[in-house]
Formats: sequence, C-alpha cells, structure tokens
Amino acid sequence: MICLCAVLCGMRSYAAIGHWAARAPQDVLRALESRVVASAFGVRAAPSGATIRRVIIGLDAGGLAGLGAIGLETVTMLSLDGKRAKGSGDRHTMANLVAAMTPDRRVVAQVRIDGDGDEIAAVQQLITGLNIKNRVITADALHTQNDTAAAISAAKGFYLLAVKGNRKSLYRQFKNLPWAQIPIASKTVETGHGRDETRTITVATMTKLPFPSATQVIAVRRWRRNRRTRKTSWELTFYITNIPPHLYNADDLASFIRSHWGIEILHHIRDTTFDEDRSQIRAGAGPQNMASLRNITIGLLSMMGINTIAKTLRDNHLLAYTQPLQILGLTQ
Repeated sequence: MICLCAVLCGMRSYAAIGHWAARAPQDVLRALESRVVASAFGVRAAPSGATIRRVIIGLDAGGLAGLGAIGLETVTMLSLDGKRAKGSGDRHTMANLVAAMTPDRRVVAQVRIDGDGDEIAAVQQLITGLNIKNRVITADALHTQNDTAAAISAAKGFYLLAVKGNRKSLYRQFKNLPWAQIPIASKTVETGHGRDETRTITVATMTKLPFPSATQVIAVRRWRRNRRTRKTSWELTFYITNIPPHLYNADDLASFIRSHWGIEILHHIRDTTFDEDRSQIRAGAGPQNMASLRNITIGLLSMMGINTIAKTLRDNHLLAYTQPLQILGLTQ
C-alpha cells in the first residue's frame, strides 16, 4: 500500500518510493499500518528503500497482478496484449509482459516472458489461468491463431480476433466475400483531434469457416478526414468470432472492437507518464510488480472517471500525503 500511494504520486523507482515513505508523517504510516517501533507511544517507522526493493523483487507477481480481478464476475470482455519493458534488459533478457485488461483499464492478470519468448504461448497461458466463460476475448492480429481460438472456445469463451496480413489466405477469403450484397449493420461518426471519422460495420454469418468454432466475419471500414488539410484516408479490417449471431448485435461488436484499443492506451500511459521503457528495474519480479503498481494506479484513476492521468499524478504529488489516501479510501 505504501508503494501504491507513492506510485499514485508519480514515483517511478525503488529509490523514489523509499523517499516518499521516509517523509510520510505518522498519521499516514498509521493509516497504512506501517511497522510499530515504539508501542508505548504508537510510533511507526517507514520501510527502508532496501526493504521496499527486496519486497517488490520477491513478491509473487501473479498475486499482485491478480488484485485487478476483484469484481471480475461483472466483466463481459477482456483485451489481451503484450508490451516490452525495454529497460529491463537486453534483447534476450528484457521482460515482455502480456496482460489481460477490462474495458475500464483494470489489468486482471499478467504473465512475463523473457526476451524472444513466445507471446502467443503466453496469451494461451493467460487464457488457461482465467475464468473466461461467456466473456468476449479480444486480441490483435498476432494472436489470430487456430490454437488460441480453440483454447478460448474450449474454455467456453468468445474470441474476437483481427485478421490481417499474417493470415493471408484467410484475409483473401474474407475480402472476396460478397460484402456489397450485405447491408451495413452499424455506422458511427465522430469528430475530434482535428479529424472526422466514419466507421461502418458489416457482419456476415458463415458456416464451415476454416477457423475453430467460427460463426461470423466482420468487416470494419474506417474513413478519416483531416479537417485542416482536407485529406481523406480509409482502411478495411476484418475480424473473426465465434460469438453466436443472436447474442450481441452489430453495435455491441463495434463497442468490443473499439474497447480493445484501451489496452494500447494503457501501454501508452505507462510509457509516456511513467517512463516505463527507460526504467532499469530488472531483477526478480521487479518489472512485473512495478508494472502492476502502475496498472493498478491507472485502473483506479480510470474507474474514478479521470482521463488526464499525468495531470492527476502532478496534483497528487502536491498533496502527497493526503490525496493518495483519499483515493484509496483510507481517510476518515
């Protein structure tokens, strides 16, 4: 909890967390149940920087990452993706952290593979360790693999996977479907960030698709117009799913597809706000556990409706010994 409070104030390293703890007043240490050193007077002591480092390195990474799974029974979708902690080693030893995230940016599980390890196998390991029954699992095109889809189906989950150039035959088959004869099922128009964007979704219900338990193919077309230059671009992406056609409508499918990119936003925040890629933390479970503390921080703030994470961390830093406790509900 001490480490989490420090990370909520923007602390990025063991030394910075130790500095936050060392300056914490007695009422804060009492709220965080820090060690009592003079019981007659109720005096508490903050853990040293060395203790903080030892605990974070040695703490079971799965247990800390699993804190986000509290309340998972209400979640209908999980996004899977991997991210390299580039400062955690060289190409062969750096930690690649593969995570499962809810739409509200709560990371519910995370596994580590080192260096050139197999991210596809790590995703299948995540699936095995989670209860995904009746949940929609999204992942990018790297994970559009027959074995991954079969594992999700076997666990009674629903996959929604992008089909791009890494599955050329499947992509070509989908592209040749008679899309012009299928009516558009969903359309959205958005304006922001200096551009106008229109998205349409067309859904084809299929049988005997060359993919495990597949029931539907989805074509997503996006048109973007830069309002300053007036230039227009467009792209076409296909998705394959085993979701029964009656279970979710096209608007629901569009929401799942858009929600998946929340995990990319999570990784972007960890890189830009917490400077994760330049972190030199590499020993033991340190990279996973520090990533989990950042994930929990981002998830907590997102659940509070806060989108300006960097500004909030700066505000917390100015109120370093009151604001984090309020966020965690540890004040009277």
